[in-house]
Amino acid sequence: MLHSVAERLAEAELAYHRLRMGQAAVRVRMSDGSETEFKPTDENKLKAYVDELRDAAAGLDRRRRGAIGVVF
Repeated sequence: MLHSVAERLAEAELAYHRLRMGQAAVRVRMSDGSETEFKPTDENKLKAYVDELRDAAAGLDRRRRGAIGVVF
């Protein structure tokens, strides 16, 4: 069962906190329902996921887009 963005965000933020506090590994339920394990070496990936969820909760879409073409 997929959970709301707010629920996934809370879970990811808690996991990020635990990882930062020295826990060897944390498991997080991803948007597609799968679980992913993050280790201290994956801290940046987990932070990026937390940021992505924060943006989604705020209604933002910060995915990279292609370059804008200029026509004269």
